[in-house]
Amino acid sequence: MNGPTAHKNTEAIMITSAPDEVQMHTDAVLDGSDGCTFKECPQCHKQPEGFSRHDCRKRTVLRVVEGVVYKLFTLLTRWLCPLCNHTFTMYPRFVLRHKRYVADTVLEKSATYVQDHIATYRSTIKEGSLPIAYDATPESPDDGRQLAPSTLHRWLTTLGGLHETLRNAFAVINAACSATNVFRAVPVIAPWKYRSEQRRLRLRTAATLLRTGREYQAIFGVSIFPHFATTWGWI
Repeated sequence: MNGPTAHKNTEAIMITSAPDEVQMHTDAVLDGSDGCTFKECPQCHKQPEGFSRHDCRKRTVLRVVEGVVYKLFTLLTRWLCPLCNHTFTMYPRFVLRHKRYVADTVLEKSATYVQDHIATYRSTIKEGSLPIAYDATPESPDDGRQLAPSTLHRWLTTLGGLHETLRNAFAVINAACSATNVFRAVPVIAPWKYRSEQRRLRLRTAATLLRTGREYQAIFGVSIFPHFATTWGWI
């Protein structure tokens, strides 16, 4: 979807009750003022003078507010590298690749699970004592859907598989602050939370990545998601 087409579809994309961050990003894409903040191409890792706008596409995101899941719509821009001719998606701060829930929800719930030894998948996805339920809409006024424990399991599986992102985050943090011990501390995962060594290692990597993300945020003032992760291919 190119720029002019996006403007023609403004009425379909505008979000009347969305959080400011989502609405502001959507408006910026629609009027072409979002810009590409990347200096280095995530494909060839070279630094061209700039990137060209290639297209944009509609994206649904889910946000939890006071125990209710709300569906929002935004746009993601794809950019073209003039050096290698590859395109890549520019993710706003609140979007994680292949995840429908906003980044804050994914990272917060994942961190709670791996840090709290008594937390279960089911207890972690609750708000207080109540399960997180989907907002009623004209299409599904009361279908009883809730955030499933398996969703949190998948979030942690994804985070625990980002080995290259974690390795490079370690390197960047160490170069900026050699006194840090973030990569020396090994998280301990409660033994009842896994049934195999593979799952234990996956959860440990996820816990390390989340801890490293907080250190990265403290040093550089930005999250490793989504831009740093995009640079290293989300692997």
